[in-house]
Amino acid sequence: MSEGRLTAINVETAYHGRLTVLRGVSLTVLPGQIVAILGGNGAGKTTLLRTISGLIPGQPEKGTIEFAGRRLNGLDPEDIARLGIAHVLEGRGIFPELTVDENLQLGAYTLRHGARPEDLKRMAALFPVLPTRRHQLAGTLSGGEQQMLAIVRALLMRPTLLMLDEPSLGLAPLLVEDIFQTIATVNASGVAILLVEQNARMALSVAHYGYVLENGRMVLEGAAEDLAANPNVQELYLGVGREPSVKGYQRYKTRRRWA
Repeated sequence: MSEGRLTAINVETAYHGRLTVLRGVSLTVLPGQIVAILGGNGAGKTTLLRTISGLIPGQPEKGTIEFAGRRLNGLDPEDIARLGIAHVLEGRGIFPELTVDENLQLGAYTLRHGARPEDLKRMAALFPVLPTRRHQLAGTLSGGEQQMLAIVRALLMRPTLLMLDEPSLGLAPLLVEDIFQTIATVNASGVAILLVEQNARMALSVAHYGYVLENGRMVLEGAAEDLAANPNVQELYLGVGREPSVKGYQRYKTRRRWA
């Protein structure tokens, strides 16, 4: 069944036609899944999401990206959004000089009649302070509230796939837990999620499937619980597997054998 299914096959993305960031990347997000992409800084995670949503002109250079049976290569970002893909950028991407309500209305721009009252009511359940903050400037919200606003704004598009780029970035631990609870709730409503997240432990705790991206290449994939049990993933991304040195110091014994 292709409805709501995202497939990328052998995708290669380059900046300015010279710097190749993604090299033969393939992935699949099935309807209703949460798929996590793990990887260090510079691995190409953000570039992958931007390639899917059409934010890098002329990319991918090679490979194909399809969503719901429609080829995305060459489509403008607004056309991709209308197909049902919403993208919450790293850094949230809200308009700080606009009010919360104005940000929400922009989120519903693909809908003929704008944000619907029933949608705003459902979003208020995810973001309980929303009804009292609608006339407040978005830039005066806390970091956690801005992230919730970004997610709610994206959901007003009624997407079938929500892409989140580092949703916990810069947030306190308690707020991170709230954000991931929201992610799980959104997924339970039937929205598939493609999640890029440095907090690998939290990402794998909500994901069904995951990929590890290193230096622009997918080096490992599998069910989230299998990735969480993988010794390399544990040591490189989950902060476990430390071995004491003979001098008593703690150190990582990094083994990048992904086969």
